[in-house]
Amino acid sequence: MKLKTTLITLFLVLSLAAITRWNPSSSVSATTTVNVCGKVNEFIPATSTTAGSLKIEANSYTIAPGTVLVGQSLIYLNYVGCFNLVLNNSGQIVTPSGLGGSVINACGSVSNFKASGFNYPGMITIGSKTWNIQPGFNFANQNLINIGSDMCLTATLNGSGFITSPSVITVNNLAPFSACGSVTSYTAPSGSNPGFISIGGISFTLASGVNPGPISTGSNLCLTGFLDAGGQVTGQVSTSPNPGNAAKFCGIVSDFNAAPPGSNGSITIAGIKLPIIEGTNLSGQSLFQLGQGICVLPSFANGYIKAGTIVEADAGCVQFGAPLVTHGTANGQDDTFLLGRTLFFSVITGNSGAGSFPVNQGNFGMGPQYLGNATSGVTAMRSGTTVRAVSCMDSFWDIFFYIAAKGQTEGDMVKIYLQNPNGSSVKVLAMFTVQNGGLVLNQIHPDINFYVNNNGPVSSGIFIPFISPAGGAGARTPQLTMVFSMSPDSALNGCYQMGVDIKRLSGSGMLSFIPASVVVKRMGGDISDADSDADADSDADADADADANANADADADADANADADANANADANANADSDSANAHQMRLDVLPDAGILLPEPGFSTAGNDIL
Repeated sequence: MKLKTTLITLFLVLSLAAITRWNPSSSVSATTTVNVCGKVNEFIPATSTTAGSLKIEANSYTIAPGTVLVGQSLIYLNYVGCFNLVLNNSGQIVTPSGLGGSVINACGSVSNFKASGFNYPGMITIGSKTWNIQPGFNFANQNLINIGSDMCLTATLNGSGFITSPSVITVNNLAPFSACGSVTSYTAPSGSNPGFISIGGISFTLASGVNPGPISTGSNLCLTGFLDAGGQVTGQVSTSPNPGNAAKFCGIVSDFNAAPPGSNGSITIAGIKLPIIEGTNLSGQSLFQLGQGICVLPSFANGYIKAGTIVEADAGCVQFGAPLVTHGTANGQDDTFLLGRTLFFSVITGNSGAGSFPVNQGNFGMGPQYLGNATSGVTAMRSGTTVRAVSCMDSFWDIFFYIAAKGQTEGDMVKIYLQNPNGSSVKVLAMFTVQNGGLVLNQIHPDINFYVNNNGPVSSGIFIPFISPAGGAGARTPQLTMVFSMSPDSALNGCYQMGVDIKRLSGSGMLSFIPASVVVKRMGGDISDADSDADADSDADADADADANANADADADADANADADANANADANANADSDSANAHQMRLDVLPDAGILLPEPGFSTAGNDIL
């Protein structure tokens, strides 16, 4: 009789067709495990606030909000395979569900890679583990691989343990976040199985190995950490008390679509897309821009943000940035094109006396290089501290910048570098020390050409004086330029964060770093004969939508006289030709030391002191 009851129960589970509405306050209690094989006839991934769906042959399932399936990036319409599904007491798919068979998920620094050939295998090493690649097989996004880059591999292994189809590799874009509120559900990761948490109305899958410490259902706290490209909480995380007990979600805005009457909208924060009910106007939505750190105090209706939601600046996040530019050709001529976006840097060292300021005549003695494209800098003001700021990930070509000093800054230092989001594979681009009223260039990367006021390249050891008035920032250098090598063997190829460290000694003064513009690589070919905008397709955009695995489309507004449509190159190995030095010099000529005013005086310190 017991066997008969078990078979009937299993039959009912496999025949489940009704989609059960998800209630965020219900507890996730895994009661049934089923193995289902067949063709995928429908797959809608769950978001952090709304349920998804999966239909295998005639069997339909609801995926609980916040649930990321093991091997999810390999699932597509008409995919044929087997699934190991865990169903909660409402019949919804919860963690640790996913693809059956031999599927691996690995994130880390790529230390070795050899592509397979028609009749010989390849290999890839991520972290400390190495896998062979089946002869003749190339996995999706393979062209993005660069030694030292931080990437995530989701792969299928055949019977011999070789990587085979379907498999995909993506840049591991880690997004910092903070989620506060009441914990309505929690399952700790165990062994190789992921965990799960619902906090403040938003649900997350916790990657295997994540240890947030003791958490109990019903507690009210803040969870702080990083989200990977798949939306899972990963790496180092921590919990802390939640002052005021209000629900709050904080991170960097990468996408926003308003919700006018008749159309739903969305806002993407730290890679998490939160849907917005049509006709909802978020309080404060006119005050933020893409790349800015914000906090949302959400009100939800069926997983959608509704009226009453408040959006505010993240008071703990000091940010600054510069316009993004890409390089291409127009009518056969070398040219540069504004992407209409900003590369933002976020200060990640708390209580370091950091402040940000808009570049204008009062603050800096000059305006931004590009009219209508706001530029801002960062200032380190507190003696005996180091201000550290990192950007979103991108594939860099050149950077134009200034350094300014005021007061007693003798011996202070500035370091500019590239790194993976987890802080690994640091590549120092340049280091400077303040001496005798100027800067000494202590170190320059061998794959960088360094220019001072468009003169060079110069070598390490050169003295660069603070020669121009810089308003409230004191005195500044001439324009400084770092030109990245276009050699396919350059150690700087790949997608990285750019970092800036400003180290203050004991003097009472302030030292500032101001990026004027950043040139990045974009994928594409030559320019056609159209006469308006430049369209850039990005395979390595740090602001990429998480659902697109970093394949983002960026619109660049060309100059009114540029009769072209530009498709620029984001592949780190592209555009390496013998004319690169001339192309770089041309770009130096078209990016002048401009003086356009931006009437936004004042410093933004986000709670830090100003001298």
